[in-house]
Amino acid sequence: MIYDKFKLSAFMHSAALAMPRDDTPMTLQVDKGVRAARGGNETRDRLESVVVTIPGRTSLRFSEARMTIVDNATLRARTDPADATALRRWPSARSPAT
Repeated sequence: MIYDKFKLSAFMHSAALAMPRDDTPMTLQVDKGVRAARGGNETRDRLESVVVTIPGRTSLRFSEARMTIVDNATLRARTDPADATALRRWPSARSPAT
């Protein structure tokens, strides 16, 4: 465990994980009776929460695709607008899938 300066946030690091075939939820479990290092009440019950969904090898999805016209200023020889496709990926690896 690594903590921030004020020990308000904890960061867990693990060994490298293999990429799962399918989306896999990562679950955080806190056992009954755990108490903060600075005191306070113990947890009365075991706590469990899905923290993040790890995208699998077969989980590349797009929630939105749209065409737009952009100014192609990086190519000095071309002055005409160029087509571009914008894609929005879902789900994000940073938040649980709903």
